[in-house]
Formats: sequence, structure tokens, C-alpha cells
Amino acid sequence: MRGLIKKWLLEKRLKAIGWQKGEMGLAEGGRL
Repeated sequence: MRGLIKKWLLEKRLKAIGWQKGEMGLAEGGRL
């Protein structure tokens, strides 16, 4: 059970990082 929660949190964190990188990429693209 604990392993599933850890896996879920890790996936959620990776998705959040991906969203931040995507937003930054769009912002930079808009500037250029």
C-alpha cells in the first residue's frame, strides 16, 4: 500500500515538473 502511494506521489511530481517546463517553454517561445 505504501509503495503505491509513493509511486502516485512520484508520478504527480513528475507531471508537475513537466507542466512547469512546458509553460516555461511556451513563455520563451512567445518572447522569441
